[in-house]
Amino acid sequence: MNVTATGGTVYNYGFANYHSGSGAQDTVENNTQNFNLTSSTYYTYQYYVNGVNRNNTLNVNTTSGTIYAEYPWYSYGGKLYNNKINCTSTTGTIYGYHAYGGTSYSANYIGNTWNLNSNTGTIYAFGGYLSGGEKFFGNVFTAKTAGSTYMLYEPNGYYADVQLVNNTFHSNSTGSTNYLVYRSGNSSGYNGKGYVYNNIFSKSNGASTHPAVYIADTTYWIADYNLYYAPGTVNLQRNSGSAITTSSLQAWRNNTKRDLNSLIYDPGYRDAANRDFRPDPANSNSWAAHGRGRHIAGDTLD
Repeated sequence: MNVTATGGTVYNYGFANYHSGSGAQDTVENNTQNFNLTSSTYYTYQYYVNGVNRNNTLNVNTTSGTIYAEYPWYSYGGKLYNNKINCTSTTGTIYGYHAYGGTSYSANYIGNTWNLNSNTGTIYAFGGYLSGGEKFFGNVFTAKTAGSTYMLYEPNGYYADVQLVNNTFHSNSTGSTNYLVYRSGNSSGYNGKGYVYNNIFSKSNGASTHPAVYIADTTYWIADYNLYYAPGTVNLQRNSGSAITTSSLQAWRNNTKRDLNSLIYDPGYRDAANRDFRPDPANSNSWAAHGRGRHIAGDTLD
């Protein structure tokens, strides 16, 4: 069944958005949806859906429940762009984007924003379980909590290749666990690669007891022209093969053969606290986000 939903506002509609069908051509555009929960679980659930989701605003608030703001199962070629996803909790866990399973079809996420806030709950801004086939261009993921934060969280590797290009991942969190990248899994049985180019991974608070970037195995992690930043020291860690923990980007390059043209540098945002991640022309550091990168044909979102 194909569904078209255009230009509406929904309040407190149960606990989930549910779309299902083998290649279903759902179109959802120009809607505002508001969900207020106490302790139940919220999902935006998409199962084998191939449709268009654009220019929507999703607002989800919970006290102690769990939020899966975007929860696709087996991407089937859908297109999601220019959506605004806002999630808040008191103590509840928030998953901004959490994919389950991958296919050879390619879902495209372009120009979306995830604004994730909690008092003390854990936030997983981006990640999933054996996902694959997705392409992410020009999206913005932000998180703020006194609890634990994982801006990019991949505990199982990729089923198929994933592209992350020109995205911004920024943490305004203050908790002692505050990862920019946490990738603990991969195996030859699930050997999809992550192609990670031209992204900014940054945080406003440097007081973390863990490395900013933790990648257990860089074999399937193809990264270059990224910008990493935290106040103070940015530590990078790999624990397989020739294990390394270092704050030297050159030592990381020599060991992993990754991020050969990446930088550790202040990106010079206009106002990260208020989620304005445009380069500030009055800030001399903003050169780091200009004029560098892997050029992608047809990409206008750099």
